Amino acid sequence: MPRLLLLLCLLRALPASEALPILRLGCDPTPPYIEMLPAETAVGGRLGGLWVDTVQTVLAELGQPHEPLRLTPWNRLLRMAEEGGVDGLFGITRSPERERYLRFADEPLLADPWLVWIRNEDADRIAYTTPEDLAGHGVGLVTGYNYGEDFVARLRAVAVVEEVADEQTNVVSTLQVGTRTAAAAGLGATVRPLHGVPVKLSVFHIAFRHDRAPAEWVAAFSDRLAAFKRTPAYAALWRRYALAGDP
Repeated sequence: MPRLLLLLCLLRALPASEALPILRLGCDPTPPYIEMLPAETAVGGRLGGLWVDTVQTVLAELGQPHEPLRLTPWNRLLRMAEEGGVDGLFGITRSPERERYLRFADEPLLADPWLVWIRNEDADRIAYTTPEDLAGHGVGLVTGYNYGEDFVARLRAVAVVEEVADEQTNVVSTLQVGTRTAAAAGLGATVRPLHGVPVKLSVFHIAFRHDRAPAEWVAAFSDRLAAFKRTPAYAALWRRYALAGDP
């Protein structure tokens, strides 16, 4: 009997993940859309994609209501998150500056290597291991993307760097730099990754404003996200959006 009472007390002491007020969440509409598809290209006009479907599934499992997801250009979305225009955003990398006002779920949405991509017709011309291997070539970089200061500095010293608005525009360059998932943005027909050392590895998260999501709730979201990523349902999402390799 004492053991039963102790068990009941412990169960009552476990923190409950109570739903928060309706959340306003945003994501970046910039290609590639493997992580999130714009509404006009999603099935039935519904916003979808690996990240969108994953986030909405976890929120539903937590019983957490949210407004329709907001597609907002990245730099503006970051300002909205800092100023309170949205309660959270996803597809974000972690940094001390952002942790001033955001709580990050420890479980990432995705860890994605950045690769150098080349037009199919030029595929046999270049081998890549360092930025210096791209000397003299035109390389497209998307404005606002964080490629790493060292990589960009070394690249600018030897290559012709073209800054463009998004990765779809980027295909006019001989070379471009983007995540592994760029292959699923419809670019696979025109470009392929150069085999070699990745430029960097980005770990993408979901994060919520401190004043909108307590630490306990964010931890519960993170735990539920980690559990969902181990399910057949998540593996099915991975296959649906044509990601290479295993989840």
